[in-house]
Amino acid sequence: MIQAVIFDMDGILINSEPLWRIAMQKSMAKVGLVIEKETFKETQGLRIDEVVAHWFRKLPWEGMSVEELTSDILDELTVLILSEGKALEGVYDLIRLLETNKIPMAVASSSPHRILTACLTALKLREKFDIVCSAEDEKRGKPDPAVYNRAADALGVRAEHCLVFEDSFNGMVSALAAGMKVVAVPEEHVYRPERFAAADLRLSSLEDFGNKELRLFYS
Repeated sequence: MIQAVIFDMDGILINSEPLWRIAMQKSMAKVGLVIEKETFKETQGLRIDEVVAHWFRKLPWEGMSVEELTSDILDELTVLILSEGKALEGVYDLIRLLETNKIPMAVASSSPHRILTACLTALKLREKFDIVCSAEDEKRGKPDPAVYNRAADALGVRAEHCLVFEDSFNGMVSALAAGMKVVAVPEEHVYRPERFAAADLRLSSLEDFGNKELRLFYS
């Protein structure tokens, strides 16, 4: 029986993936890198420091360290989120549904705390979450389950009683490795049935999750 719900942030609560791409492209251009839109899928769901390190291994540059470029991306992204960040469809209705059923909620994201704060501020949702966890506090980010384990511990709920909403394959693997139930809401352009077959439920939007779907996880 589900006793708590844990949300990923990027691509679940907020439509931040295009903003991440803009921020990364702008910052990476400063070191001469041009990363095409399609190649961003390679690192979806990873921590930003892991993403930058990935690109440095593939296309090493000069002039900025990995840490400096990571910080620059986060600076650019914070400005974009606060000015342009918008909730994805169905977010507010789903949160009201969970509140009505007195189900505690948490966020467990690969994004650093500064980005989580910016997102929740932009969406006016900070007070809705009992717990906000970032993988920057862990030795390894998703697909390692550490950030989900931390969220469950903070909620005081056993992993098998947690339901996770995730959009990325790495995030889904992370939650499943923690022993949690997963609702996958992948973007259409990254969805392949075989990659998300392990999810307990797959939806095209949070708008599709209502009382009927919630009851599926109460048995």
